[in-house]
Amino acid sequence: PSVLGVLSGASFGASLAMVAKLSFVFVQISAFVFGFLAVFLALMISKIYGKNSTVLMLSLGGIISSSLFGAGLSFLKYIVFSSVFNHQEMSLSLWFSSSK
Repeated sequence: PSVLGVLSGASFGASLAMVAKLSFVFVQISAFVFGFLAVFLALMISKIYGKNSTVLMLSLGGIISSSLFGAGLSFLKYIVFSSVFNHQEMSLSLWFSSSK
C-alpha cells in the first residue's frame, strides 16, 4: 500500500478531516477517498508516462503520489502547529516531522 501512495493519501485525508473537526465517520470516509485518489494519481502517471515498462512506471507513480501527499501532510502540520503553538515548539515539531 505504501508503494502506491495509499498510506500517505489516507493519512492526508484523515488529517484534513480532523483539522476540519468533522465526525469520526467522515474522518474514515476522507481517509478512504484520499487513499483512492493517491492510487488513481499513481495509475494516471503510469498510464501517461509508461509506454513500455508499466510496472516500473506504476511504482514510480506511486512514489510521486506518496511524496505529494506527504508534502501536503507536512504543510497541514505546519499550518496547524503555527496557529496553536509558539515559535519554539513549532520549530521543534517541524524538526521531528522532517526527520522521518
